[in-house]
Amino acid sequence: MGKKIIIIGGGMAGTSAAHTLVDRGYDVTIIEKENCLGGRIKSVQTEGISFECGAGFVTNMYTNLHTFLKEQELDTLLYKKPSKSAMVIKNTFWVISPATLLGRKMLSTRSKLEGLIFLFRSLFHWRVMDPLHIEKLSAYEAKELQEVYPNQSQQEFFINVLSPIIASTFYWSKEQIQRSSNAMLLFYSKAALLGGIKKMKGGLQQIPEAASAGSTVLLGHMVQSVHKNEDGYLVTVAANEGSTKTLSADGVICATTATVALKVLQGELAPYQKKFLEKIRYSSATYIANVYKNTETSQSVSTVFSTFDTNITSINSLSFQQESRTVTKLSVSGDTAKRLNVLAEEEIQKKLNAKLKEAEAILPINTSQPLSKYVWKWEEALPLLPKGYFLNLQLFKDEESLSETPLLLAGDYLGGPFIEGAFNSGKQVAERMDSLLS
Repeated sequence: MGKKIIIIGGGMAGTSAAHTLVDRGYDVTIIEKENCLGGRIKSVQTEGISFECGAGFVTNMYTNLHTFLKEQELDTLLYKKPSKSAMVIKNTFWVISPATLLGRKMLSTRSKLEGLIFLFRSLFHWRVMDPLHIEKLSAYEAKELQEVYPNQSQQEFFINVLSPIIASTFYWSKEQIQRSSNAMLLFYSKAALLGGIKKMKGGLQQIPEAASAGSTVLLGHMVQSVHKNEDGYLVTVAANEGSTKTLSADGVICATTATVALKVLQGELAPYQKKFLEKIRYSSATYIANVYKNTETSQSVSTVFSTFDTNITSINSLSFQQESRTVTKLSVSGDTAKRLNVLAEEEIQKKLNAKLKEAEAILPINTSQPLSKYVWKWEEALPLLPKGYFLNLQLFKDEESLSETPLLLAGDYLGGPFIEGAFNSGKQVAERMDSLLS
């Protein structure tokens, strides 16, 4: 049996690291506090359908993930579901199409010009966006987004087009978007221009489950402490029912959020690791999802809101014609989500269903009596990328490359706030661990 590695966290980063290490002959144990793998990839199976309440899709930019899916024969489950993209501007519903974008009513001439400038800038920096090395964007983050779009005419494009799309993807609030690094737009624009957004039959949660194959998986277990000794590391783990045990390992990978990593590794972190982790902040998000019987008017529409007055980030109505079901999901983010996340699920349902009912007057959605209801609270949804983030990441990776200690970090805050970012981070840190222990 090979050397022992303990991975804390069974999300995409942790299971990706496990997959690489198992392939290289290591004895891997994944410790996950929830009762299922996936982290912020969470698929729901109900009423004969599956839908996502965390990460919702994969794109053509996810090259390493697509390679893995092909190896696991999961690529055959990917599909592109026909749906309409829409936007609400000043309580007016617009289906996004060349006609509405180029017409006179939806956007002003100035907004359209800003859109062309944005497109040109994205194409000009196309080669800079390397999903494997996002720290290279440090050379392009001299400004915050609010500095890039400072005047009133530019603000129209920023508020009505960029902000709602960014908010619905990363769950950042208006203020968090304004303070974001200009470089992060290179992230988003390349993924959007490459397109190819796809979903997975049976749910995306199958990806981390497949990546965990060959590992020992401890679900419903939480790491209490990690201590280094002469032989490696001792990891104390508590099960949900209260029992505890101590596991030994030659190396440890912490693939949790930065906040959790600070807690469980507090006595063992190198100063540069601790300094970097302390700077990471996250957005918050709250979801409700209602499952309805289909009606003749049911259609798949993904709608973002270009005003923050409603506090709604997005409403997605997904129609499953074969199963005669519609799932309508509403999400909010920022301070609204933080206030909601401290409430009981019943109270969240009540408040957000009232918002959904209000939106019925604007959107082609179904708000009749649902067959089933769901609530998800993401206190730490996705990492924020403020000005200076990529420079700090570059400095961290430079110091990490010099370290000889087999206590490593992985996560979307290191690889990028999307599935491919987490997957790449896990793969890279596993390769680093292999180089340290082999």
